[in-house]
Amino acid sequence: MATLLTRDNFRKLVLERNNGICVIPECLKDAVDAHHILNRNLFHDEDEFGGYFYENGSGLCSIHHLDAEYTLISTSDLYAYCGIQSPRIPNHFDPKLEYDTWGNEITGPYSRARGEMFKDEGCQKALSKAGVLWYFGWGFLSK
Repeated sequence: MATLLTRDNFRKLVLERNNGICVIPECLKDAVDAHHILNRNLFHDEDEFGGYFYENGSGLCSIHHLDAEYTLISTSDLYAYCGIQSPRIPNHFDPKLEYDTWGNEITGPYSRARGEMFKDEGCQKALSKAGVLWYFGWGFLSK
């Protein structure tokens, strides 16, 4: 079972995972951001609050961190790049499903189902900047 870390230990361990280098293959830039593969606000049960699990973190350079926030890098790719065999997901998530970083279910190559953070300002901003809001069907216009 994964251990919930302090914020500082999470950052330290995640950035050290790939010797301080961004986990994206062939990037070679310094990993400066400890990215929560699944947004930390999705972890809200008492025993997982904040999602500071080693198995939910990836060390990324600034550019790739934005790409991950914009969901342009899949969570499954991040797990693979980090060598995470058993990802730590929120207790209320179905381990058989795939989710983007905001907790929206990936339902197909160009389709997603709204997750609990879909209406979050940060989520909307990221999905809009990435140009992927249309993945949610035309109903996304009514938020």
